[in-house]
Amino acid sequence: MRPGTTEFALFMQFDCGLHAHMPLASHLRLGSAEVPFPVSIVFGDKDWMDSRGSYTIVSKNKFFEAGDSQLHILENAGHQLFMDNPEGFVKLVTDDLLGNIKGAVQQKPVVLQYVDDEGNVRELDDESKQIGQP
Repeated sequence: MRPGTTEFALFMQFDCGLHAHMPLASHLRLGSAEVPFPVSIVFGDKDWMDSRGSYTIVSKNKFFEAGDSQLHILENAGHQLFMDNPEGFVKLVTDDLLGNIKGAVQQKPVVLQYVDDEGNVRELDDESKQIGQP
């Protein structure tokens, strides 16, 4: 996997209240049940983003029940899927487009993260709600 870069800056901005002006899950974008085509979204298993909004998009899509709108997790990849696991990425996208995969709905576990004062990404321990060790 490639070392982190811009995601560190994004984490810091998220901590200060940054949010998407019009996220993909908006009913004005892919979040509408009336989107006239199937939607498939792919995350890396080590991606810094979580899949909650994407699950909303995929599950609301009118092609979801038929198994054509899908949510995939690509192993051995971070956010730059095509660079971290190019062979796996090409195979997954090709299989999805050819209809060789149906009904995939894989979600990443939600991991609460923050960037400490030294720029290190740390996880928030979900059970104790205390800051954990890296």
